Amino acid sequence: MKLPEIKITYSKILDPIFICYTQNDPQWKDMNYQPWTPLPEKAVMAHVERYKEIWKKYGPAILEGIVTFFDVEFYENIIEVYIVNKNPRGFSNPLILSCNYTENVFIMKLTHELIHRLSEGNKFKLGMNMKLAPGLPYLTQSHVIVHAALKYIYLDILNRPDLLEQDINPPNGYTFHEYQDAWNIVEEKGYKNLIEQFKMLYNQYGIKSLSS
Repeated sequence: MKLPEIKITYSKILDPIFICYTQNDPQWKDMNYQPWTPLPEKAVMAHVERYKEIWKKYGPAILEGIVTFFDVEFYENIIEVYIVNKNPRGFSNPLILSCNYTENVFIMKLTHELIHRLSEGNKFKLGMNMKLAPGLPYLTQSHVIVHAALKYIYLDILNRPDLLEQDINPPNGYTFHEYQDAWNIVEEKGYKNLIEQFKMLYNQYGIKSLSS
């Protein structure tokens, strides 16, 4: 089983861009994001080192769990994870996360974005997601299988039902209701049933699984 190396680094180039983005973009101001003062580079680097230690503890099992769940491999040998002062919404490509997460939130955020990266590398198509959640918004459709995989990681790999509970019911709620709607579908249909439905589409969409 081929697993990528996850390189977690502070991005001095991206950081000022995301500071400006977070502080000035109207969509975040409209959501009542509170004013904040960026951390100095040394403090951000300390968080990067903290993240590395967290990932060293949980990362190998998470990566193996993602590959096992989908029965496909990553098509990247190295995945760069860029850390900045603040990014109100995680990005998967390039993979950019905030420096201020708790251990639990960091595990949830990075796992979520890595599932998106696996999806991109294996060319999972919109039509596959539509079949799992027909008639719903794209953001909901694209996160049903992501959330199904997350539930598998939390319960079957990490044995951390507390992470599942925190992801389904974050303390401040979801910025976009589509994420909660996707979780509702996973709870209704079952994460194992959803992945079996998803795998049945592999041949139709030219996806090669490890077991094929």
